[in-house]
Amino acid sequence: MGLIHFSSALERQAAAFADVSADPGRKLVLGFESEKVITMGRRASLAADRVVRESPGDSEPGTFLVDRGGQATVHNPGQLVIFPVMKISGIGVRNWVARLGQATENLSRRLGTEASWRPECSGLYLGGAKLASLGIRVRNGISTHGLSMNIRNNLEDFKMIRVCGVENAKMGHVHTDIPLEDVFDLWLKEFTQLS
Repeated sequence: MGLIHFSSALERQAAAFADVSADPGRKLVLGFESEKVITMGRRASLAADRVVRESPGDSEPGTFLVDRGGQATVHNPGQLVIFPVMKISGIGVRNWVARLGQATENLSRRLGTEASWRPECSGLYLGGAKLASLGIRVRNGISTHGLSMNIRNNLEDFKMIRVCGVENAKMGHVHTDIPLEDVFDLWLKEFTQLS
């Protein structure tokens, strides 16, 4: 969907959820870049996890309380966000999360980054640096939200928060020069091969 405001992504996700609710066989996957925003999952605390440390003149980003799992993260231009919206009642949450993680790890390796998915941290890591994060919500057997992958985004923005509850978390990129639309298409191929 290109670069959009996070509120627009949530609106499109709500429409996708309604479509899948009406036709459980539908499988919709939304991909986008978001204008800079902080999102707070169900386990996040505004007081503990949002620590705005911005340079003078930098406008403060919006903060969205969202119904996904997990804690605080940042979405910003140059980061690929993927929201798979589909029925997973036949798969199970644990297997669903593993599938999303495996597709993301496979993609990173295809792009030349030898990163590994760590299920206990719900993220893709290279050494100690987190390259991608996952947070979902399952309602009526339908999964929403998904994952974000750092490609060319400003990692300094993560200093505004305790990333996933971790103070001074080290962040990194999945390195590639190809357009984010193509990265999204490659992720879909990896995901489809696991389905």
